[in-house]
Amino acid sequence: MTSPDDEKWGPVIEHDGMGCPCVGQWVLAQGLTQPNGEEIEAELMAQDTAEWDWTYFGKIGFSERGNRRICGKVIRYRIWRNRALRELIHMVENLPARKGGGGGAGPRRFVPWCKD
Repeated sequence: MTSPDDEKWGPVIEHDGMGCPCVGQWVLAQGLTQPNGEEIEAELMAQDTAEWDWTYFGKIGFSERGNRRICGKVIRYRIWRNRALRELIHMVENLPARKGGGGGAGPRRFVPWCKD
C-alpha cells in the first residue's frame, strides 16, 4: 500500500471492521472483493457503507444503482493529507532548537508578584 506520492497519505491504519471511522475524508482503501476474492486498492471518499462493517462481508446486497452484488470489506486504509497539513507537519518537524535561559528544564512557572 504505497504510492509514488507517499507523503500525501497518512500512516496505514488496519481497519477493525466496526464501521467507517473517517466519513467524508479522502482515503486510499485496500480491501477484499469477496471471500476468497482478490485484494483491491482504490482512492475514494469514505462513506458509511457496508464495506466498512464486516458483518456484511460476503453477503448479497445492492449497489447504489440497485444492482445485486456480494459485499466486500475494507481491511486497511490511509487518509489523504492535504497540502496545508503537509506543510504544517514539515514546519513542526523543522522547528529550531529552543534558545534562551530555559535550559531544557521545561516551561517557566509564572509566579505573581504580591505586595504585603
